[in-house]
Amino acid sequence: MTWITKLYETYENCGNTVGIDNADGNAPLLPIGHTAQKTQIEITIDEDGTFQSVSIDPPKETKTIIIPCTMESEARSSGNTPHPLFDNLKYLAPDFQDTKKNDGNFFEKYLIQLEDWCESEYSHPKAQAILRYVKKGTIISDLRNAHLLNEKMESSPQNFYVRFNIYEGDVQEGWKDVSLRNRYIAYYLNSVIGKGPQSLCYASGKSLPVSRLSPRSVRRPGDGAYLISGTDESNFTFRGRFATRDEALCLSYDVSQKAHKALKWLIDKQGYKNGDQVFVVWGTKDQPIPAIWDPDDVYANIPADEQLPDTAEGFARRMITALSGYSQSLTPDSSVVVIGLDSTNGAKGRLSITYYQELAGSEFLKRICHWYQTTKWYPIYYVKKNNGEKEGKSIAITGVPTPNDIFFAAYGRETESTKKIKKATVSRIMPCIIEGKPIPYDLVHSSANRAARLILAGKSDKQWETNKTLNIACALIRKYYNDQKNERNDFEHYNEVWKMDLDIMQTDRNYLFGRLLAYARTIEEFSIKSSGNGYRQTNAERMIPRFRQHPAETWEKLYEKLLPYMAKFRTTSPNSLGNRLEADMNAILDLFKIQPDGFSDEALTPIYLLGYQSQLTQFDKERKEAIAKKTARLEAEQITDDDSTNGGN
Repeated sequence: MTWITKLYETYENCGNTVGIDNADGNAPLLPIGHTAQKTQIEITIDEDGTFQSVSIDPPKETKTIIIPCTMESEARSSGNTPHPLFDNLKYLAPDFQDTKKNDGNFFEKYLIQLEDWCESEYSHPKAQAILRYVKKGTIISDLRNAHLLNEKMESSPQNFYVRFNIYEGDVQEGWKDVSLRNRYIAYYLNSVIGKGPQSLCYASGKSLPVSRLSPRSVRRPGDGAYLISGTDESNFTFRGRFATRDEALCLSYDVSQKAHKALKWLIDKQGYKNGDQVFVVWGTKDQPIPAIWDPDDVYANIPADEQLPDTAEGFARRMITALSGYSQSLTPDSSVVVIGLDSTNGAKGRLSITYYQELAGSEFLKRICHWYQTTKWYPIYYVKKNNGEKEGKSIAITGVPTPNDIFFAAYGRETESTKKIKKATVSRIMPCIIEGKPIPYDLVHSSANRAARLILAGKSDKQWETNKTLNIACALIRKYYNDQKNERNDFEHYNEVWKMDLDIMQTDRNYLFGRLLAYARTIEEFSIKSSGNGYRQTNAERMIPRFRQHPAETWEKLYEKLLPYMAKFRTTSPNSLGNRLEADMNAILDLFKIQPDGFSDEALTPIYLLGYQSQLTQFDKERKEAIAKKTARLEAEQITDDDSTNGGN
């Protein structure tokens, strides 16, 4: 019951936002007894219910409005269960029976329900005006006279919803009237729900009018899966353990409504959606929360012309700046909740809670910070934003792979056959982020193997995929093997054995072999480029699968293939980059002597990719620095020449 009480608590804490449209375009937090509905037809009437005008929204400009609903109409998928005020043509048009027969008396039931409200002490002038108009039964003829009635309306009236404007000196949008909403809520709670059965609410501990039906559309409009369902009294839905459904679970109408509406609001506002799978993280007082599946918050406020962090120190500064803004509201006594939802039958059947955690706000922030710090890698590709909009061009930064990134690295692009695998991957990563659990080794292993296969494939047009996979794999490898050296959740004494930057003091054989592979690749690439032969896959890339399994044997063969290139460097350009690379490579070979049997044919662990990629990144950094120095020198020389020319004049 904790998740229900937390959602109920959230709704109560955010009561001042109920029914208010959000500037960001997200759906508002709905009042109880109300639902959101997309409408297409707008009818304007006066206070007496006299027809004024009608219009149809263009297909892409339909309005979603807040409408009153009953417990039954909110949960409806079929049957005759009208909404109290705004509904589709099937309920509002008695003359629709002229165009479609045997459709049931939907209009009569709608009318009886609306009349009961309008005759109660909780009536409202706008509801009475709508009742007067609808009683006339002229909606279809009014549409026809305005030349707006079409075949789709006649064949599928249930797909066309009507909203009403009330002309009271000026046109007022009836669905936005807060007093109308409040009068309906008072009517429904006192005259309908209040007269129903009462029982002990398991969430509040009070005897209150109960809810027998669970609201629909929790994850998205049209979602028919229910979080709470006990309508099937045959078979063994609850029988065998309980005599009645109320013994299994009983919620008051008020608690059920507020909990479900809070969940829908949170999912729409800040949820992560992966098909039918949904995760949402929230503070019970609606505090700002860093997005754990998309760490854009670390970079979101960086101006478009400002450089993004490309070092561990820069990342740390940016992260501390970004996360410190949350620490004011995410205190030790605040509460953060993480919930995961999924269904096995799409938008039908039962909606399961697949993950649930509650944390103190400060503890949550500490764990997110730890995840960012220990999983960071360079480069992770990020699509930079300008005024909140993604520009579409990815750039390299020091960053953290998202759950989607991790799936991509391990399994490639999502296909129909891998949708379930993606769900499972996201579900397995969440405890690593939230609870500090180790990353599953099979994801580390799969990512490392896929990176090696892409390097072997050597397709120049897919180089971005190779680079992205390799870097995500390195982030996972670093995280996994560092966690093996540390106590779980001991954030204060966490020791990073494997660093993001190149560690020239590291003597682990796997790391050293990876560095050697990077040198072999770079030496050959430098030779190919120097000879002007264009792109060609190197021997190091082609031999990577065998190198991983038999490093010493494969290195001997790879070294032999490097000899012609290195001999050429020695004779043609003694001070060339190629000669410096050879000298540094020999220094790495000397490091193997420190550990016995280090230079052996034992298969390598994924750590070799850390050495490989860190060394390649270092080469790229040195190349950029050399270009920058050369550019600065040429600019300085140009300025000197210009000054000399001006002086001569």
